[in-house]
Amino acid sequence: MKELLARRWKLGAVIGAVAIVVVALAAGLLLRDEGELEEAGTSVDLSATSTLPAVVGPDPVTGEEIDFAEVANGRPLMINMWASWCEGCRVEAEDIRRFAEDRPEIAMVGLNVSDERSSAQNFVETFEWKHPSVEDPDGQLAGRIGNQALSGLPTTVYVTADGKVAGRSLGEVTYEQLDEVADELVKESKS
Repeated sequence: MKELLARRWKLGAVIGAVAIVVVALAAGLLLRDEGELEEAGTSVDLSATSTLPAVVGPDPVTGEEIDFAEVANGRPLMINMWASWCEGCRVEAEDIRRFAEDRPEIAMVGLNVSDERSSAQNFVETFEWKHPSVEDPDGQLAGRIGNQALSGLPTTVYVTADGKVAGRSLGEVTYEQLDEVADELVKESKS
């Protein structure tokens, strides 16, 4: 009996160690960007040339079909990738809401990644978001935006008025960061 318990304990210890390694590797992969670790923060290059792919899908709250190009309607676009279970998304949610209300010259859309519809609806209601989102239950849309723009949640992608992906912020964004990027996007669209 003691031998059986000892084997089970060893097996549990091995499984626990493997789980820790897997979690550490997954965390590293989420932060890796094309082979390099990138600090959370804003990375905007207005000379970017990749074009935003077509993104169309149902809004998790209304069920209405949302087309990012139609929402942008010739304006610069910010795409906030979020999920109700993401703690960083909750931290930035109020700033996202205020920014979307204060800067109508910038189109704000959400991409709700790997989330349940009822949880997403509750999140939007809790934070009083008015801007639309598109459901992305398996993360495929997020992966297509900006050639693998999604390196973890939250991620915010910046798109020029002519549809070019100009950069992104990994991790939580603040109102001030969004405001600064918006000024650059607006300046770029006027030139």
